[in-house]
Amino acid sequence: MIEVKHLEKYYGSDGTVTKALDDISFISYDGEFLCIMGASGSGKSTLLNCLSTIDCASAGDILFNGVSFDSLKKSELAAFRRHNLGFIFQNYNLLDTLTLGENISLSLLINGAPKMRFCTCSCQLSETDFC
Repeated sequence: MIEVKHLEKYYGSDGTVTKALDDISFISYDGEFLCIMGASGSGKSTLLNCLSTIDCASAGDILFNGVSFDSLKKSELAAFRRHNLGFIFQNYNLLDTLTLGENISLSLLINGAPKMRFCTCSCQLSETDFC
């Protein structure tokens, strides 16, 4: 479960402060799909960056299964990302020298998953037959 409580994010300083997120609160339960929609510049990417711990909120709290991101050390946040999150960026950020399957499998390989597991997982995720 992800719980977001009164999340705010500000950019800039002094007289040129931009409020990217303004008092965002919601709960997303395990197994739910969440769609974030809005106009360009409305804070969608900022929200995703805060949820993924790529960026920190200016105020508010994010809890994953009851644990606040604010209570975690940098090394714990890195472990959280490695074990709980998957990213597909707008510009993909794939490694050009790897196939699609190898790109998908890379994080599982880094985490020490058996070869059969990451081959099976990457096949299922990409819906291709490259294993």
